[in-house]
Amino acid sequence: MWTRLVVLLSRLQALWFRRRIDDDFNSELQSHLAMLADDYVRRGFTPEEGLRQARLRLGGMMQLEETHRDQRGFPRLETAAQDARHAVRLLAKSPSFTAVAVLTLALGIGAGTAMFSVVHAVLLRPLPYHESARLVRVFETNPLRRWTRNVVAPANFADWRKQNTVFADIAAYNGTDDRGNSQYDVFLTGSGEPQRLKALGVSGNLLRVLGVPPFIGRTFTDEETFEGKARVVILSYGLWQTLFAADPAIVGRTIALSGRTYDVVGVMPRGFFFPGRDVQLWIPFRFKPSLFVEMRRPHWLNVIARLRPGVSLEQAAADMLGGRQTAREDVPGHQHQNGRPA
Repeated sequence: MWTRLVVLLSRLQALWFRRRIDDDFNSELQSHLAMLADDYVRRGFTPEEGLRQARLRLGGMMQLEETHRDQRGFPRLETAAQDARHAVRLLAKSPSFTAVAVLTLALGIGAGTAMFSVVHAVLLRPLPYHESARLVRVFETNPLRRWTRNVVAPANFADWRKQNTVFADIAAYNGTDDRGNSQYDVFLTGSGEPQRLKALGVSGNLLRVLGVPPFIGRTFTDEETFEGKARVVILSYGLWQTLFAADPAIVGRTIALSGRTYDVVGVMPRGFFFPGRDVQLWIPFRFKPSLFVEMRRPHWLNVIARLRPGVSLEQAAADMLGGRQTAREDVPGHQHQNGRPA
């Protein structure tokens, strides 16, 4: 260890005092050359021949100097620095070529960074939910209507919650397009100009199914899914930071959304999103309880479920398609539909 430290300090010293060390080495080399030449003269050689024999014995003077420089410093760093200086001089001589090269590099680096950001966000970074690999989407299927990944009727969703044996729980939401972007706009009023916000209608158990506790406050209750309870809302972390200045007393505060008052019951943690990053707040459905028992049409719920421990996706699919989880459509003939996890 001490030997390596001494060698490192010696190499660093050689970088700072390069000229003085070169002069000392050249002086020492000339002294050795003179001593060898005198020895050859004493043996009977002429001074010119003695000097020539001494040079041959020592080897090439330039090679010795280069070898000495390589051994005392950081040759790779010095070579890289020399190449960089040479490249800068060449680029300075051709401004047009330099501009094109810099622009090409900038575009290439920017494109590569953008692609990595997308891949990291979509494929590499895990979803911000507890054991996200156990979360599945559940769709309705109906071969007679050629439905393979259809949204769900409320009454069918209620039946699945009661009858299924493969999911720990099933939740629902609505208000998004096919890409998961919110189509549910609300307007925050009461503090200056109205602010247009993106919301999501959810069942009371959705955030519990996702397995993410709020940053502050609480999540919804099952009862808050239906009408008759106080209107409540949960804010995203970004919305809490920007429009509410990270107010620590936000829980319990009443806000006005599209002319109706809501009580803020919680704020989700930083980095949480569902289903897309544009959603800024979550609001329970607040429908009549009978709706989730009787309404077989229309179909408008997105359903997400959490697999029970030890249950695989294949087992869940077989159970939902095996006849026990059939869902009835309220049309003549009672055409049956099955739930299908995906």
